Amino acid sequence: MTNVLTLTSGTFLQSSFDKVGDGRKYEEIELKTTGTKTKFTAKTPIQLHPGTTITGDEKAIIQLIPYASTCLWKPQVPFFSFSGENYLFEGFTFDGLADKQSVLHGKGYHNLFGGNRASKVTIRNVKIQNSKGDGARILDSKDVIFSGNKIYGVGHDGFYCERCVDVEASGNEIYTRINSGLRSKGSKNVIFRDNTIKSTAKYKPRTGPGIQVENSRANGTTSNVQIINNVIDGCQGPGIWAAGHTAPALDAATGLTIKGNTITNCGQMPVFEDKETAVDFHLSLEYVWMGGQRLTFRKMSWMVTVTVSE
Repeated sequence: MTNVLTLTSGTFLQSSFDKVGDGRKYEEIELKTTGTKTKFTAKTPIQLHPGTTITGDEKAIIQLIPYASTCLWKPQVPFFSFSGENYLFEGFTFDGLADKQSVLHGKGYHNLFGGNRASKVTIRNVKIQNSKGDGARILDSKDVIFSGNKIYGVGHDGFYCERCVDVEASGNEIYTRINSGLRSKGSKNVIFRDNTIKSTAKYKPRTGPGIQVENSRANGTTSNVQIINNVIDGCQGPGIWAAGHTAPALDAATGLTIKGNTITNCGQMPVFEDKETAVDFHLSLEYVWMGGQRLTFRKMSWMVTVTVSE
């Protein structure tokens, strides 16, 4: 039998979460609602313990305090930070109150989930909206599932994994803002499938790709990545972007499969008036599966210079 700690509306306290996890009094926190929207206030970052489950429904709204202190909420300090194994997050809503914060979008502030050296992590059916940072940022971890989530206008990536193994992001609905909907960097055995990723004028400035796969380390690799049956629309960056950067000969990925995706109205970057813009893009892939065919690429590199005037 699972021991459940039930929280009602109010301010989150670290002491409550310290009671939850493997070998502790409780294994699960339930965010209790009363049939209407119920708000839980986040004043300080929360450190979770292995074996923690947090559940709720869409009416259970975790809300960041207005004008959150940058002394407490520094860049890359998430709301929920965790390491170790066995985490489940399900059903609740997070609202970052982006219009009432003093920091910029996409600078690492106010990420919701921050996992480091974690395993067996599931984030599903969570709604993340109106935030300055990433929905989830997972580093050096394995066995990660990100599914059925709704992400509306977060400040940077909807989901980001770096140096991870065995990752699946599926069935998510993501409206991008600054950067990508889904992003994998230096990771292995990654599946991005059946996601809907859109960019609309509601969430400006709408830069970045729909899905991004990359490598920026000479001693790292991104391998065995499948991008399948996604719908991507309206991104001003590429629909799908594979990038090996910091060195021209660096592989973006090996074993990259892209098939069955629907990409519309993408690649329309903003217009810069009276400016010459140089784009230096390097792509080095061992092979790509596309439409059932294996295409082989080696040391592809090009530079495009675009001059735009009124």
